[in-house]
Amino acid sequence: MSVLSSSFGKEIEIMGLDLQRFSNIIRFYDIIDRLSPLLDVLNLHLQTILVAVSKENAVVGGVHIVPFSKDVWTIDSLAVDPNYRQQGVGARLISAALRYIEDRQGRKALTYVRADNIPSLRIKKELQGEFFDKRVLLMSNSNKNLPENVGDDLSIREAKSEDASEIFRLCRILDAKKATVFEISPNSFLNSKSELLMSVIGLVSSRKWVLINNGKIVGYADLMYTSPSEAAKIESFYLMGHSNLLSLATSLLNEIFKTLEERKIEKVAVSLSEDQREIINIFESLGFKHITSFYGVAHILA
Repeated sequence: MSVLSSSFGKEIEIMGLDLQRFSNIIRFYDIIDRLSPLLDVLNLHLQTILVAVSKENAVVGGVHIVPFSKDVWTIDSLAVDPNYRQQGVGARLISAALRYIEDRQGRKALTYVRADNIPSLRIKKELQGEFFDKRVLLMSNSNKNLPENVGDDLSIREAKSEDASEIFRLCRILDAKKATVFEISPNSFLNSKSELLMSVIGLVSSRKWVLINNGKIVGYADLMYTSPSEAAKIESFYLMGHSNLLSLATSLLNEIFKTLEERKIEKVAVSLSEDQREIINIFESLGFKHITSFYGVAHILA
């Protein structure tokens, strides 16, 4: 694990990335590999890590691959040991990840690359990746005491399966680029079989809320988290136009912070499209700090 710690040093610095999650993936990989024919039949694919190994059999880099759907996958992390950079290791890892996804009938591989990570941006361009989006990463301590802002005409509850179509409508309006490139559908907001399995083996858990105004869903938040040592991540945060967006955002964030307090998670991050400038400004007004920016890159495989 010390090698993984070295390889993924930047991610650990930014996100407090939980090495236990990587350990779990490796621990379960042999079992998953044996079950892969059955999983393929069931269209059930799980996240994995591919590693680059030196002649001395030392891990010198890794790439973390996660299925978003049967056809669309994400490359969540790429890191190379500093002593092995500029030797083509990163390009070979990305190529291996693309082959891995294509072998499982994936049609598209998506990734976000830090705007200041020039080598990775160059690799993605050399491998014919298409840039489709720019997002900002914001982070905050999770022990904030925000005012309670849920008015008489507002309510918050856990998202239900019957909410999927309305949540999809919000996503399509408020994050159109993501909806298009990720090929998001109403089913994307339901817990998939792979998500449920990941929760069982302790790799990742999630909670989802909807914000309701006069009987209509006007907001949605999706929080993903693992152990207390890793920063939780707000995967989605949507709010429809309202006279007081700050009040709506604070209401949803209060629910998120309550969950983080229960889990003893100390940090939370959120990735927002630059098009959501009003929401970004609200997060910053509530103490979230701008960490970095990311470019979205799409690889079309078939």
